[in-house]
Amino acid sequence: YGMKFPLDFVFIRDGKVTEVVENVPPNGADGQPSQIYSSDPADMVLEANAGFISKNKITIGSKVNYR
Repeated sequence: YGMKFPLDFVFIRDGKVTEVVENVPPNGADGQPSQIYSSDPADMVLEANAGFISKNKITIGSKVNYR
């Protein structure tokens, strides 16, 4: 809520990317915050500035390393 810029979403399960959603506007057509859901179960989601997915060449199946 209150975002003023578009975001990318990376859904992750068991250390692998399961879905990506790029360039989501801060508000939907009704002016309310956009709601994003994964079509597959995920145990994590990474929200990043729009363009992050393409800049980092993230695709479904990419391995995720984090600490």
